[in-house]
Amino acid sequence: MPVIEPEDKPRKKALFTARVDPSVVEMLRAYCEFLNSSSQHHVVEQLLRYAFSRDKEFQAWLEQHPLDKQGQHS
Repeated sequence: MPVIEPEDKPRKKALFTARVDPSVVEMLRAYCEFLNSSSQHHVVEQLLRYAFSRDKEFQAWLEQHPLDKQGQHS
């Protein structure tokens, strides 16, 4: 069973650019194929959300540094 669900419908997105090792790009492409051609954008977003939700130290830190509606620290 995949860690994330395949992409269903696109939502509004913000541009984000990252440089990663070429082997990570290949694994990303393979994971997208595994999810029946989900976009790379969707996979990266969902994997980041998964990591954020599982990191207990980050969750505790976030409680002390809440984000506003625009995703900025208040």
